[in-house]
Amino acid sequence: MLRREYRYVLPVSMEEYKVAKQWMLSYEVYEGLEKDEGIRLLQYNNCNNNGKHEIYTLCSFDFESKIPQFVQMLLKMFFPDVEPVMHQESTVVGEKTNTVFWGPNLFKDNLRLEISSVVMEDLGTTDNAHEVPSDEWANTEVVNVDFANDPLSFKSYEEDYDVTMYASEDKTRGPYKEGWLDELKSKEKPKYVCVYKLVTCKFKWFGIDRIFREKVVYTTTQIIMEFYRKMICLFDAWGKLTIDDVYDEQNKTEL
Repeated sequence: MLRREYRYVLPVSMEEYKVAKQWMLSYEVYEGLEKDEGIRLLQYNNCNNNGKHEIYTLCSFDFESKIPQFVQMLLKMFFPDVEPVMHQESTVVGEKTNTVFWGPNLFKDNLRLEISSVVMEDLGTTDNAHEVPSDEWANTEVVNVDFANDPLSFKSYEEDYDVTMYASEDKTRGPYKEGWLDELKSKEKPKYVCVYKLVTCKFKWFGIDRIFREKVVYTTTQIIMEFYRKMICLFDAWGKLTIDDVYDEQNKTEL
C-alpha cells in the first residue's frame, strides 16, 4: 500500500473555494460528456443530511487514455478482452470530500485508490489534517505542491489553463509566476486555502505492484494539479456566483 498527503495552497478564500469546487465538478462532468471521454453518470444525489449539504456521485469512465503507455501495454497483454472501465464514487460534505476509484471488471478487489480531501484556511502548516492514526501517519510522506509552477506532463498541459500567464478580466487575479505565494503572503488581506489530499493506493499484481502504485499516484496528482489550474483560470466564469447559485443550477439540470 502507498499513502501520501499532498498539500495544495490555492489563492482563493474558503467561500470562493466552495463555489469553485462545486462549479468545477459539474463543469468537468459536462466537458467529459461533450468530448465523449466515456464518462457515464450512474447516480447523483444532492441533499441535506442532518443539517449538512451532501452531494454523492457515482460515475464510470474509460481510463485507458489517462494511464501511462507501459500500463496500457500490460493491460492489453493480460486482459485483452476486458473493457478498461473504472468506477468513481464521491461524497462531498462541507469542506470534506472522499473519492474512491476501483475497476469492477478489470482489477476487481486488487485495485483501490482512495483520495480524502480536507480544506483549511492555512498555508499547508497543519500536521495530520486527516487525523490518521499515529502509527500510520509516521509512515505517510508529505508533499507540498506548487500548483502553478510544479511540472505538469506535456500530455496534460493546456495553454488556456496556464496560470503563469493567466489574468482575470478585472486584473485582480494572476498571473501566478514563480514566487506567487510569497507575493500573496505580503498582501494586507491575502486570500488562501490549503487542500490536504490524502492519497492511498492499494494494488496487488505480483512483480509490478510497487511501480504500478507509483504510476497511479503520480497520474492522479497530475490530474489534480490540472484540475486546480483550470479552476483558477476559469475564475471569470464562477467568481461572481454564490454557492446557492451553483446548487440551484445543479438542481435545475438533469444530469
